Amino acid sequence: MDVAISTTWSSTLFPTVEDASAFFRNGSVGWSPDRAGNLEGLGLETDSWRVEAGSAFQVESSFFDALPAGAAEFDCALVMRNVPIVWSLPSGAAPSSSKLEPAR
Repeated sequence: MDVAISTTWSSTLFPTVEDASAFFRNGSVGWSPDRAGNLEGLGLETDSWRVEAGSAFQVESSFFDALPAGAAEFDCALVMRNVPIVWSLPSGAAPSSSKLEPAR
């Protein structure tokens, strides 16, 4: 993604930057399948959560590009910079479908 800080906010999902920030802060653990199809988690932790509105100039994703046309579309960009973070492994179990088919 090619992005710049923006003074304006545009999103069809979140009325404000603060709403988007709260959503992602509450869901700051991501899951993705490994080569065997098991879900691996990664969490982002910080005591200084700050995001700013971003304006995306170019968006590319091999994951989303592989979906059927119209199945997903870009909504908004948030930029987090100069924030001390720690990557962590989630303490809970993976979501219920913890075994996925490997990508082909």
